[in-house]
Amino acid sequence: MNIAVKTRVALIASLIIAVAILGLSVGNMLMSEKVSMKNALHAQAEQLHAVDLMLQDVNVRSTMALQGLVSMIEAMPFEELDSKEKIIANVGPLLRGHRITAGLLASYIGLPTGEIIENNITNTSVLFGVRGGQGHSYNVTQRSWYIGALENNGLFQTEVYKDSVTGEPSLTYAMPIHKNGQLIGIVGIDILLTSLQQIFDNLSASGSNIWDICTR
Repeated sequence: MNIAVKTRVALIASLIIAVAILGLSVGNMLMSEKVSMKNALHAQAEQLHAVDLMLQDVNVRSTMALQGLVSMIEAMPFEELDSKEKIIANVGPLLRGHRITAGLLASYIGLPTGEIIENNITNTSVLFGVRGGQGHSYNVTQRSWYIGALENNGLFQTEVYKDSVTGEPSLTYAMPIHKNGQLIGIVGIDILLTSLQQIFDNLSASGSNIWDICTR
């Protein structure tokens, strides 16, 4: 009888020890998962912060590029900008150099008469081109960037869109120019977000789900 009791006690003690060990194992596992989750959230927060900084940098550099073109046009005497023909003759030659120097997709000015004077990455052999106008299928005064800048009476930025030429994600920044109380036009630039797209692709390939967050 005593042996049976001792056996039971030994079995119960073994069971208690086994349960304790299992509890410790589960606790350690939960703690490890908690630490892993915390580390993953911290890494994701750092990635989001990095993307935010990159977007801020894009905004700053793009706004400066736009303001640079605006300043060049504003520095011209009003007599060189008081007609469509003079704007084409005096502003047009500035656009190619500005686009290339700033690394842009396009630099342009939209006129109140509906034309756009532009230079973009497809204009490799000419300083600028003129298209659209009243009575044409393309009228710049009906474009969202033109209307937005006019309504803001200042800087306007579009949402990200797919560029029709390159197929890459792009942004437009625009700003009106007035001289002597007269609207000269809406100056605009287009930029490609190729560098940011590459970063997002690299993050996605590394297993990060930050891209899913950024595209929701």
